[in-house]
Amino acid sequence: MLNISVTLIYIIMMKKKLNIQFLAILLLFVGGLAILIYASNFLLS
Repeated sequence: MLNISVTLIYIIMMKKKLNIQFLAILLLFVGGLAILIYASNFLLS
């Protein structure tokens, strides 16, 4: 599920031709969010 959303974001960025730095920050943000969700689920279970 996460990989699909990251791929979609990547495709959108490439089509808009925004700079690589912005893409990298966005991917880090999405990755950090996924880690937080995973960690909270792990702690709650």
